[in-house]
Amino acid sequence: MNCLNYDCNETLEDHLPNDCGEEFQGGSNGLVLLECNHQLTDPSSATQINAEIAAGRAKLVRNIKLGINAPSSVSIESNIGCESTKVVTYDRSGTLIDGNVNSQNIDFYNTVFAGRRFGGMIFHECGTEESADGARVTWIDKVLSFTGGRVFPSANTEFQRFEGTFNWRSKIEGQIYPAPTGIF
Repeated sequence: MNCLNYDCNETLEDHLPNDCGEEFQGGSNGLVLLECNHQLTDPSSATQINAEIAAGRAKLVRNIKLGINAPSSVSIESNIGCESTKVVTYDRSGTLIDGNVNSQNIDFYNTVFAGRRFGGMIFHECGTEESADGARVTWIDKVLSFTGGRVFPSANTEFQRFEGTFNWRSKIEGQIYPAPTGIF
């Protein structure tokens, strides 16, 4: 059956299986949080990341637990009768857990979780460190924001932590790059 394709100039890239059937584990233990005015162009460059940190346009957050959830499609009705809805973008989210509970980080997360917008993030993929291609990072180059707060358990059988969710909207995935040397 023929269908209308309004992405006429968008070529479908070839699918490439991983070498030797390699699969990657999840998990992230660090991120670089980018301000809205960041000037980063290469997330694999430790020099650029360190320059952004020195200029106050990025913050390095280590010893955390970060994950990305499955995206949710945002669809609208088609302008063509008898057609299904059309995906226009995706609402994306992730989770952040940080056991580094101290007074400095109370101030840090009070700002982060207050609805502040950020210009993106780079997160370290610790499940790739022993892969054939080496460690990787993912760069989310979109505006994102966080919600969350401090979790103080009622018993001493669980750790205190900061726990939050971050959200962004994008039709495309974050891009994968080689991990910058010495950042994470």
